Amino acid sequence: RGNSIADIMAGLDGNAILVIRDGIVEKSFASNFGSGLFSFSTSENQTGLECGIVRVDVKDGLANFENQMAAQFTGVTWIGGGTVDLESEEIRIRIAPRGRRGVPTGSNLLARMVGIGGTLSHPRIVVNPTDVALNYGRYLAYFSTGGLSLLAEGLYDLFRANRD
Repeated sequence: RGNSIADIMAGLDGNAILVIRDGIVEKSFASNFGSGLFSFSTSENQTGLECGIVRVDVKDGLANFENQMAAQFTGVTWIGGGTVDLESEEIRIRIAPRGRRGVPTGSNLLARMVGIGGTLSHPRIVVNPTDVALNYGRYLAYFSTGGLSLLAEGLYDLFRANRD
């Protein structure tokens, strides 16, 4: 019940699971976000969405899918989640991409420090200051090991991204 759509959305409760298989999406920055070096070099205009799943739990108009979202594209796997306040339309989504091909790079760490914030009608890229502070130590380790720890982490991410 409510006098507006926002009032109705604010009172929603329930859950939903969305599963997508064997899709094709137009190739863009978004479909390659977090993939390895040279993964953009293919001339194909489309990329495969092998599978995707999200579970959303809604309580009192707050849609929560924290750590409940995954999508596997041809070149990158996304894992993440967030929340959407259905009354205020405020969004908070974080995605941790893992490249599935190409040369593993530390760009995944940079990609993990950003998310999507704002509102449904005006989304924007936001930087997570906590992740920036936590990753400062990683960058020091990369520098002090001459890049070996970066390579090891990249190879481990590549292995994890290609697991089903």
